Amino acid sequence: MCQQVGGTGTCFTCGDKHMCNDTPSHVPMSIPILLALIGFLLKN
Repeated sequence: MCQQVGGTGTCFTCGDKHMCNDTPSHVPMSIPILLALIGFLLKN
């Protein structure tokens, strides 16, 4: 679990990027990655 949420550094410290909901810079990057992973899993 993240000790702090909302900082850019916390996203790298925290293994789960889902915890970093307050960093807008990571949201546009993580959403397509998650969608690609979900699509990949559904194909198999």
